[in-house]
Amino acid sequence: MSGSQFSQNEVLVDGQPVVIPSIDGWDRILNDAAFEGVPVYSSSTERLVRNLHSFVSTHQEEFSLGIFRPGLMKSWLVIPLLHTKHGYQRVQIERHTCEQCGWKVRIANPVESGLYLGVPNAMELRRSALEIAKLACPSCGSKLSRPAIWIESSDGKEGDD
Repeated sequence: MSGSQFSQNEVLVDGQPVVIPSIDGWDRILNDAAFEGVPVYSSSTERLVRNLHSFVSTHQEEFSLGIFRPGLMKSWLVIPLLHTKHGYQRVQIERHTCEQCGWKVRIANPVESGLYLGVPNAMELRRSALEIAKLACPSCGSKLSRPAIWIESSDGKEGDD
């Protein structure tokens, strides 16, 4: 994936190549809607990608924002990556409300099936991710109804593996 005019890092995540563009790279992607001439987002997904970029930009110590192309897809897919002691973990950033106490949190959910597109052992990876996604509500300690490997509450308190 050489030839781009800005710095980037290509890593293997679950055996799949993922490109992590630099800050300048993301600025260009957000301006052009493409990376190396291949679309990264469309008009229907632009807001989602910009929101993910904004989130990761404010959480650079914990997250990176990557792009990958499973199989012969004609566009890149955007993926938030949580930095863990074991390397990068694919996650979906979600807003969640504790069903017990009503506490509003943002979570990183590592088990959504779309995160593993193009990965040969996707089911095994999702099962493994479910085993580590056991964080509880930071307010009342109750089990959340969605799997969470990282939590940021509305008051900024955070937790991760």
